[in-house]
Amino acid sequence: MLLAVGKWIAAGYLVQAVLWDIRKRVVPVWLIRLVLLCAVVLRSVDTVMGISDVGDIPSKLTGLFGAALPGLFLLAVGYLTREAVGYADGWSVLLLGLLMGSQAAVCIMMTAFLFSALYALWLIIGRRADKDMRFPFLPHISAGFIVWLMVL
Repeated sequence: MLLAVGKWIAAGYLVQAVLWDIRKRVVPVWLIRLVLLCAVVLRSVDTVMGISDVGDIPSKLTGLFGAALPGLFLLAVGYLTREAVGYADGWSVLLLGLLMGSQAAVCIMMTAFLFSALYALWLIIGRRADKDMRFPFLPHISAGFIVWLMVL
């Protein structure tokens, strides 16, 4: 049940974030914080419900770190490249990992990379791209989320 709630929260977040990213090239911090709070609460409830004895706690904490790892990777890439990959993209993948799990986040991120590469290739072939061109990545993350929902 918590996964179903997480899917709806993620879908609502992605719709809002994509609209902000396309229109203003920024995602409001309050939106990210709100969804992060929801994700932490859902993940905490799921973790507490899944603990049957004290020995389960390290594996649950490892799972929590694993769920956040793809987003942390993207945040690190954004930091190292001076935001060539925006922080909102990293936070979005981190939120998706917390809401849906690490496997979903990795699948969504890889699909988003594929869609982004195809879009960039289309821009290059159509001679619409220039050297300093940037385009929003969140629509590609959303497309990866939709593909993941259809495959799941």
